[in-house]
Amino acid sequence: MKKYQRLLLIIISIVSLGLFLAYRHQYNRLHHVLEVFNFFGTPCNISELQNSERVQLEYDWGPLSIWQEVDSRWYIYNAFLVKENIINGITLKENTKTFPNMCYILYENEGKFKTGKLSVQKLFENNNSNMVAFMYSCKLSMTSKEPYLVAFKVQSEYRYNSVLVTNSLTSKQSLNMTICVAVRKFTKKALFEFLSFHKLNGADSFLIYLEQNIPYGLIKLLRNFANPLNLLITFLNWNVPSSISENLSSALMEKDCQMRTKTHSKFSIFLHLNEYMLPLSPGIIQNSSADILAIKTFCLNHINKNRPIILSNFEAVDNVKFNETRKIYKNTQNQSSVCATHFCTIFRYKKCPKNVKTRTDTSMKAFSEDLTKSTLIQLLMNDDV
Repeated sequence: MKKYQRLLLIIISIVSLGLFLAYRHQYNRLHHVLEVFNFFGTPCNISELQNSERVQLEYDWGPLSIWQEVDSRWYIYNAFLVKENIINGITLKENTKTFPNMCYILYENEGKFKTGKLSVQKLFENNNSNMVAFMYSCKLSMTSKEPYLVAFKVQSEYRYNSVLVTNSLTSKQSLNMTICVAVRKFTKKALFEFLSFHKLNGADSFLIYLEQNIPYGLIKLLRNFANPLNLLITFLNWNVPSSISENLSSALMEKDCQMRTKTHSKFSIFLHLNEYMLPLSPGIIQNSSADILAIKTFCLNHINKNRPIILSNFEAVDNVKFNETRKIYKNTQNQSSVCATHFCTIFRYKKCPKNVKTRTDTSMKAFSEDLTKSTLIQLLMNDDV
């Protein structure tokens, strides 16, 4: 009898061990789902987030902008109330000597535009075309009312071409670090890895400028998934005229990023999707004292579906001059200082020409464990999105 009892105990032990190992395997596989699991409710369903008829609320950056044509070859993107009587906006215009000298402001509950004085400041030029970027400043008489529209009118036309005004005076710096990113060549892998890495290192909000359309289902997924991930993600259309160069387009995005985040975030920076901001050590982007970061180029030789590119490519172009830099915008009154290039760096991943001289840099390996365990990376690795 005892012999059968021992045999039964052995069988129960083996079955229990097998069930435990199976459970452990499934737990590790679905760890990214369990991070947003309601223990007393139902688990997060990724397909429901993509197909839901509802979209979670986003952070309020004010009216979302689009490039719109004011007159032939004259475009405007945004308008910010930067002082009680000054509205600034980014515009593109042919490089001619003729400029309007008037602007028009509309206040809520008033039916007529008020006339303001317009001044123009050149921002950037495009060497490959005749388009130039300007900052337009509309100065209005002092008033206790808040304008909600700024408009321009070509003398030969009756209609006004108006832009909604974003009030930058009432915002509080509730965000720590905002990263503005240009999506020029989109892949789901690149976007998820970019968001995961910078979220891991302290960025709490992202402004994503869409030069290329991406699937709406993916936008909806990230919007609905942002709250469980403790992320703030906002998508901005960037329908800039196609005649301008990529460099001018990037400069305009960076300027909009600076203006848009100034009263919302303590720090902000503009990056491309293939650029990663490497902090002093994991998790302390928000404490960085740098204002200028050098760009270090890495050769993109290996692309593995199940491994982030920053953990597969460690050959850096041997260029100690660091000719390119990125600026961190500090929207506080703290004293700025320039950080040494070996402490604060932007890692850029791109295809390299043959026979380029490189050296090995494994700095990114410090993020290997945390990054591969992050929710969005797990979704990619398990083909759940």
